[in-house]
Amino acid sequence: MTDETPLTWDAHLARPPAWAALTAPLAAPLLAAEPPLPWEMIPGFWGWAGLVAAGVTAAGLAARAARPRKPLLPLRFRVRLGMHPGPGFAGLIELRRGYGLGPARAIAKRSRPSLTWKDRRFGPAHEYAVFLGWAKPLRRRAYATLRDVTLTIAPPQQGKTAAAAGRVMDAPGPALATSIRGDLITLTAGVRQRCGMLHVFNPAGVGDYGSTFKWNLVAGCQDASVAIRRAGYLVAGIKASAVTDGSFWSDQAVLTLAGYLQAGGLVRVTLRTVHKWIVTRDAKPLEILQQHEGAQEESVLAVAEYLALPERTQASVATTIRNVLKFMAHPAVAEALEPRAREELFDVEQFLASRDTLYLVANADNQELAPLFLCFVSELFNRAVLEGSRSRTQALDPPLTMVLDEVANICPVPVDSWATYAAGSGVALHLIGQAWSHFKARWGEDGADVIWQAATCKIVYTASSDTEMMERVSRLLGDVRVQVDTEKVSNGTDSQGRPRYRNRPIFERVPVLPAAELRRLPPWHAAVILGSRKGTIVQVERAWKRADYKRWVKSGQPIMLPGVPVRHAPVPRPELLTPPAARPGPVPVPDELTSRRQQRRQAPPTLPVRPAEHGQAAAPDGPAVQPWRPWEPRPNSEGGS
Repeated sequence: MTDETPLTWDAHLARPPAWAALTAPLAAPLLAAEPPLPWEMIPGFWGWAGLVAAGVTAAGLAARAARPRKPLLPLRFRVRLGMHPGPGFAGLIELRRGYGLGPARAIAKRSRPSLTWKDRRFGPAHEYAVFLGWAKPLRRRAYATLRDVTLTIAPPQQGKTAAAAGRVMDAPGPALATSIRGDLITLTAGVRQRCGMLHVFNPAGVGDYGSTFKWNLVAGCQDASVAIRRAGYLVAGIKASAVTDGSFWSDQAVLTLAGYLQAGGLVRVTLRTVHKWIVTRDAKPLEILQQHEGAQEESVLAVAEYLALPERTQASVATTIRNVLKFMAHPAVAEALEPRAREELFDVEQFLASRDTLYLVANADNQELAPLFLCFVSELFNRAVLEGSRSRTQALDPPLTMVLDEVANICPVPVDSWATYAAGSGVALHLIGQAWSHFKARWGEDGADVIWQAATCKIVYTASSDTEMMERVSRLLGDVRVQVDTEKVSNGTDSQGRPRYRNRPIFERVPVLPAAELRRLPPWHAAVILGSRKGTIVQVERAWKRADYKRWVKSGQPIMLPGVPVRHAPVPRPELLTPPAARPGPVPVPDELTSRRQQRRQAPPTLPVRPAEHGQAAAPDGPAVQPWRPWEPRPNSEGGS
């Protein structure tokens, strides 16, 4: 080997230097080149150390250049301009990894086995994800998974209904929606009727569409467990707090009502009959329970104990049950709960296996409907959990979407316990309220904290005046260390002895989202906190701007629902205030002869007409004319007789 011949790596290995063992692992990629590189071109130990030092220095300079600084523009202006909200919020990488479709696809692979890989990759996103809005910057679409329980807090008239409409239209399976107005039906029914049937329970006649819902609450109560569960939820609907499992067995009113419901279920009657039994304190249910071989012994004892209670205690229990069943006084409710022979009842199992939509509509003033709504929604939830537990994935597929608007007012279901296991059972819960105080008033401090903890996706709208809620959001997002200013400090002297100065940054920890900035966000914007990811600001969806809603409007297809029926009020009868003896009797209807006689008697008298003389016209007699008497002699024209 001459001096002109370059030393190859083989020769280098044959005569390695002292640092060859340290260089060999780092040089492996370079050795794979064809032809092999000369060993002089492979850096040694200090060469590699220099490269590493240069990389560390470049990373440090890049981190210093990217050091968060205090933004010049307020948050509301940055959001309006489509800029990044500021330090501490999710950036592009976090939005892609945390709020993108990747996590939703990974969860759908296990929770929705009915979707193939092609469906998850190229199919519509709403089949396995929940759209939250457009995040800043660059209007990236932010999603939650079907396993996330969403909690939305928004003041009135801030767009929470428009966002709730999107949840209903995107439901991959059956959907249940509660509302205090009829606008949710108007926004979503036209789109949802293309994939399934529409069911509406609107006893108060709110909005433009009437009820189609028919349900026999007593059907199925022949099972004692069903009777005690429905009775417990009915009684819990009139209380200040939600129902608990312990209250089922400790409340006398619950046990008594459950016994009456089981008696009604054993003989296949409706709630109207059960209500009549309770009001009149009838002993017929006790006879039914004693004679039927399938009656539960506890139900027999509960009804017998109720009938044997002292008068005052029995009246107290009866008053509680009458308050529970107060909705039976509403004609539309009684009609919906007492279907006729050929009317089709609402089938829960068929509903869970379809893509139908059920709307429960009631005014916030109709508090008497809360027990009924609570009982039905709880039955639907329990059946969905039971059906999901029998599947291979232990969850309902496709899931049941429950969009519960005004959940603390018109439908006080026990979400403090549901939220802990609903997502794993195939029920997508979307809770919507106006203020955090409503949740505390309904479920108490501890129950509200459980809801806050179990809701993995929290959405708080702008213009809120709930300081406690805004402080919760601000503390949850945390604070960030940002550069707020610089100061000039001494940096020694130069070669000529003159002092040198440098600018030293001043850092300060500030909240990522102060409460005041949250209140002043632009309209149709909300702060979103999803799981353990950084928070973000999204522009929420407006249902009337969706493409599927516009297609339905353009098609001109009407909503296949009946209108609100007009109920005629009875005609007032003030005469009922008088005693029966003083009331005028019925007026007899006269016959024809009697009618003619009465007409002649009531007709005014007419003056007789004087017969006309020869060549004169007849004239009626007046006061100045002597009456004509044919029996008296007429005077002659000469004045003689």
